[in-house]
Amino acid sequence: MRLAYLSDWKRWPCEEAQQEEIFAKEFAALGHRVHFAFFVPDLPEAERRETWHGQPVTLFRRDRGQYGRLSRWLSDLLLTGAVDAVQVRNDPGYASLAHGLARKHRVPFVFHLSILNGPVLVEEASEEPFPRSWLQRVKGLVGGRLVDRVARSCDLLLPISEAMAAHYAGLGRTGPSVALPMGCRGAAAWPAPGPRDFVEALYVGSLDRNRRLDFLLRALARARVAQPRLRLSFLGSARRPASLDFLRARTKALGLEEAVRFEEPVPRAAVPGRIAAADFCVSPVPPTPYFLLSSPTKLMESLGVGRPAVANDIPDQAVLLADSGGGLCVSYEEAAFGDAMAALAADPARREEMGRRGAAHMAAHRDYGLLARRALAAYARVGVKA
Repeated sequence: MRLAYLSDWKRWPCEEAQQEEIFAKEFAALGHRVHFAFFVPDLPEAERRETWHGQPVTLFRRDRGQYGRLSRWLSDLLLTGAVDAVQVRNDPGYASLAHGLARKHRVPFVFHLSILNGPVLVEEASEEPFPRSWLQRVKGLVGGRLVDRVARSCDLLLPISEAMAAHYAGLGRTGPSVALPMGCRGAAAWPAPGPRDFVEALYVGSLDRNRRLDFLLRALARARVAQPRLRLSFLGSARRPASLDFLRARTKALGLEEAVRFEEPVPRAAVPGRIAAADFCVSPVPPTPYFLLSSPTKLMESLGVGRPAVANDIPDQAVLLADSGGGLCVSYEEAAFGDAMAALAADPARREEMGRRGAAHMAAHRDYGLLARRALAAYARVGVKA
């Protein structure tokens, strides 16, 4: 199979696990050719050629000329018959352009949808001053409609979760949709941390305001009433310094300075080891339109090294924890979440058993090798020979 793959990521190499593990590493190992296009804001030249895990990559500078360069790049591949399918990840502008070109050349178009970025732009608009807030809100509303239009009409939809597939079926999509959730590589239960005078819960991921992590701080305050040895570490970063300042201020206001640590991000290869050093992980996901249909990476990474998780009941988390037994899934309420954290903090034997179950389930159902083969089977449904 030969695939043209356009990504909405603004950095390269891509830091998002699914894209690298499935579409770069796994596809290369299986003998498939992927022509990647990535967009970089500060690229010195307008266009640059690279390779990524042996696959060709074209880097484009993100500026006013990007759509013209993208159109020429993709048109050349299609005119020479170098690709069997065209795939775009998330971005509605690129997707609309690529969809039209793929249809013109009678090549299947695949929409790989991991976020509903229209709603998140609308939500983040409240953090911006006027008139930028108004412009961002308009961009989100228009972008959201474009995403929905492409998702309904593409030849194959690869949504991030079964819930997202059902969402678009409800909006009238009749073509094939194959959920491609987040996964992990080489899942196995790592040894538990040795004896110490505290129990550590770990949050891994974005610290942006739209994550509403003050919810987690209030849940921690409740949990520590029953389990004063419990502490919480944040591993991640925020796009705006004000978001981190807000979390630090809330930590102080709740009297949690001695119980909360903020850590600098680490390379993705180091994340499993950092998770394994914790006793359990937490995955509070606000049930907003942006997050409700997601497949949270932090939950997969936690279960993948045998650390149980406390998570709330957005669909993908609820199904995964019910099927695996790898943690506690509760409603998005401070009391329920805090009580679940206290329960895991109090019971090391339960943590060990849940961790073992979670890692076994991830190895059997969410390994990236298995997910790559699911994607290949999905392409076959629209006539792409893999």
